[in-house]
Amino acid sequence: LHSTPLHPPNLMAEGRDCSPSAATRPEWEVLAAGGYRCIRLLGRGQYGTAHLVASTSAEGAEEQAVAKVVFLDHLKDRDRALAQQEVEVLKRLQHPNVVRHHASWLHRGGIAPDGGEALVNIMEFCAGGDLRDWLEQCAKADQH
Repeated sequence: LHSTPLHPPNLMAEGRDCSPSAATRPEWEVLAAGGYRCIRLLGRGQYGTAHLVASTSAEGAEEQAVAKVVFLDHLKDRDRALAQQEVEVLKRLQHPNVVRHHASWLHRGGIAPDGGEALVNIMEFCAGGDLRDWLEQCAKADQH
């Protein structure tokens, strides 16, 4: 990442989560602080979680995206570097078959667990699922 933390865009007037359990999900609170409303959890990985989120554009239209949140405090230095490298690589990639990067920032203190850091990466939402889903569908249809 850059030497200075990236700041989330101010895309939503009321960056609140619509879920009643948001107070128990620190990643949802981090996203709300960045102006995103969590719609649902999409998945969990080794280091973070992916969420379908919504924001309101300057024109007033609601836009959906995927937010990947990685809490960095409990990661080894190597894993922290890999998480940050993933964001930097996505920012540079511009290809119709690669998920587009929209925004990213480093959230510090406050609502992150233990007052630590969370890396947030906002990406294009692909409604058809991910590559794994597609490969599984092809295998079932014997189209591989």
